[in-house]
Formats: sequence, structure tokens, C-alpha cells
Amino acid sequence: MIRLGDDMISTVGEAQMIDAPCLFEDSGIHKYNGKFYYSYCTNFNQSSIEGYPGTGIICYMVSDNPMGPFTYVGEALQNMYQFFEVGGNNHHAFFEFNGQWYVTYHAQTVDKADGDTKGYRSTHINKVEYNEDGTIRPIEADLKGVEQLKAFSPYEETEGATIGWHKGLNAVALTDDLSAAPMALSMINDGDWNAIGGVDFGGNGAKEFQVEAAGKAGGVIELRLDSPDGEKIGEVQIGEGDGKTAETYTCSVNDAAVGGHTLFFVFTGEGGDELFDILSWQFTEKEPQQDVDKTELKAAIDRATAINASEYTTASLTKMYEALETAKEVYENDKADQTAVNDAAKALNDACDALVRVSDKSVLQNLIAKVNGLKESDYTKESWNALQQALAAAVKIDANHDASQTDVDNAAAALQKAIDALEAVPGSGAGTGSGDQDGDKTNEGSGNQDENKAVQTGDDSRTAVWGTLALAGAAAAAAACGWKRKRRKV
Repeated sequence: MIRLGDDMISTVGEAQMIDAPCLFEDSGIHKYNGKFYYSYCTNFNQSSIEGYPGTGIICYMVSDNPMGPFTYVGEALQNMYQFFEVGGNNHHAFFEFNGQWYVTYHAQTVDKADGDTKGYRSTHINKVEYNEDGTIRPIEADLKGVEQLKAFSPYEETEGATIGWHKGLNAVALTDDLSAAPMALSMINDGDWNAIGGVDFGGNGAKEFQVEAAGKAGGVIELRLDSPDGEKIGEVQIGEGDGKTAETYTCSVNDAAVGGHTLFFVFTGEGGDELFDILSWQFTEKEPQQDVDKTELKAAIDRATAINASEYTTASLTKMYEALETAKEVYENDKADQTAVNDAAKALNDACDALVRVSDKSVLQNLIAKVNGLKESDYTKESWNALQQALAAAVKIDANHDASQTDVDNAAAALQKAIDALEAVPGSGAGTGSGDQDGDKTNEGSGNQDENKAVQTGDDSRTAVWGTLALAGAAAAAAACGWKRKRRKV
């Protein structure tokens, strides 16, 4: 009787046979740390020998020589029912990659998820860890598997049947030589999809998608990010065909195709089953963005920001502020190219050069102050009313920040004319506006001629009042401009 723990190897003629307890199928040997590990799936008829393993379990034996003798060690991976509540036989493979050991195995998890009973199997993968004595730590099977080790580059030509996850698809060989045949993605129907995880579009992003496909009923490939109904970055129409003649189709890709994503190919079509086969696909990367010089744009922004708004007309300031806002947006945009930067700088400098200065109102404001110093009772009603009409028009022009120089000069001339036309009331002591020497003789020698001169040229005694009023008018205009500037947040 063979006992567990004995060296289990017997000779049949010249052949060597490993006598594995409860062997069912799926055996293989891998080497770890100088030892040879023989692993296999146990059968489904429980042995009556005490200590034998259960059913459908991955067990292993160890030897110093691939030809044996091998010693039974124990169980590495329990039957899938323990982890997923769905069982069946268990196939597996141990392998090492980049210094890490892994085990692949299958389970009927897809069958369970679809509520089917056809025994469909799905491949799983988990890490394998060894203890210091060389024994395998019990492997915990799960649906998550292992993290992706390397980003998937979409900028290399990729075989059509490359699959991470999928719905409803199949793969077919393109040649009769199955040992070296490239595979095409096939059995593509409306609503099916294929997904590849960890796709890295990089910092530049993709600009175009190219696919080689053989049309059948024809349909559409939608390129989506992170889920079957995620953001669509492009789509390409595949025409009808005989299913044997491949053609190349392309489409542009939007700016969302940047950085890392799970890439979904979602297939739609009204032609029923078998829309097309995909032989290969590839994205084209955008050209790296060149360094952009924003020195001139920054100088233009500084120039516009330093402008005193009270010195220029509202209309010309409005255009300048619009150009300034655009320039700021371009300056803060990390993706702006050199052309956009140069255009924004030029537009802002042009707007600054086109600014129109406000009119010089000093003469008009002095005349307004002069009139405000006169007494109505000193002049005839008719000439006083005419003066007040001219004064009202002058005040209106003075209050208009954007009044042209022509309008200002005309208002000043009209007000001066009304002043010159003033007629003094006899006995009032005020001179006439014109200073006519043939006026009322009773006023001769009384200083009336000095008063006349004061009306025409400006009374020195009122200079302080006029200056104060002129400064007040200028301050009001500057405040109005400042309000406009504040509203524009310059």
C-alpha cells in the first residue's frame, strides 16, 4: 500500500511514472527555487484512504529531480465551488513573470452570471506565494484577479481579437495554419462590445482611429471610455461586404482621448447578425505640443491693465476690455498654441493703440463757472433766458464723458456768445455782455465798464470758485470711468 509521505514513483519497464494520489487530469511541472513541483487536478471519486485530498482540487508533489521520485505535499487551490459557489473540474497552470509567480485556472463564473447551464468556463488569475520551506501558501481565488502590470499602448497595431472583457464575441483564425494564424474578432452583432483595460493615451492624446475590417451586414464601431455607455470619443462606419475583403476605415478622435482609460468598442448595426470582422486597429497620437512663448502677451496684458480709464472714451475702452479678457483667457490656457497667443497679443495691442482720449473741457467748464457766478436780477429777462438755455446745453455736454471735442468747442462757443449778449438792467451796476461803449451814459465813471470787462473776460475775484467747480466736474468724470472699469474687473 502506498502511504502519503513516501517517495511515490515506480518503474514500468524503462518509463518513469509519478504515482499521484487521486489523479484525475490536467497535470504539469514547474520549477521553483531548485525544486520541481508536479501539480494536478484530483478526481471526483473520493478515495477511501485516509488523508487523501477532496474532489476537483489542485494538489502538488515535490522532487529534486524532474524524473522523481516525487513526494506528495498537499493542496494548493481548492475547487472553485468554495469560492464562487459553482464547481466543475479544474484546469490550471503555474508560471513566473517578472519575478512573480502566478496561477491561472478556470471556473464557470460567466455561466453563473448569465444564468446559463451550459458549463461555459472563464479564465481567472491570482498570485502564488511560497513559504520559506518551499510549500505553496493556500491560493485564494477571486473575481478581481491581479492588477494590470503595464499600460496598454493604443498607438501600436493591435490584433483585432485582443480582448480584456467582451460581450457576445468570438475569434476566428485568418489562415489555415492555426499555429501561426493571426486572429480576427468575429461574431459581432448589434449591442456587443469589447473592452481593454489600462489603455494609456498619454499626455498628448489621440487624434485619429484606424481599423481594418471586413464588412458583412455593416455597422458602426463606437469608441467609448470606461463603460459601454461612457463618453464617446469617436465612431467609424463599416460598410457592407462579403466578409472576406478587408478595408481600412478611419475617424477623428476628440480631446477626451487622453491619459489612462478602459477602452470600449461598442458595436451597433441594423443589419442583424454578423456585422463585420475586425482584423486590426490602431490609434494615431497627436504631435507633442511645442513650448509656447507668452512674453509679448503678458506685456500687452500689463499695458492694458495699467491704463487710466478716465482718460479715454467708453466706446474705445469697451473694445479694449473685450480684447483684454480674451488675452487673459489665452494666457491662462495651458493648451493654447503659439498662433493663438500671438493673435491675442496683437488684438490687445491694437485695441490699446485705438483708444480715443476724452475731450479737453477746461474752457467750457470755466465758462460754466463764470455764468454760475452771475446774478439773474442784474440782466434783462430775455438775455438771461438765452444765457440759461446755452448754460443747460453746456452742462449736458460737460456731463457727457464721451462728448467729442467738436461738441465741447461748440457748446463753449454758444455759451460765450450768450454771455456776450447779456443786457444789464439799468441801475443794476452790472455791465452789458457786449461791453458796448454807447450803452447807458448814466453808468459812465461808475465802474460799469470794469464790470463789462469782468463779464466778458472773467472776474478775477471768482477764480477760486471756477477752479473748484472745474475740479469737481473732472472728478465726477473720472469716477464714472472708474465705475465702468470696476464693472469689467480689469
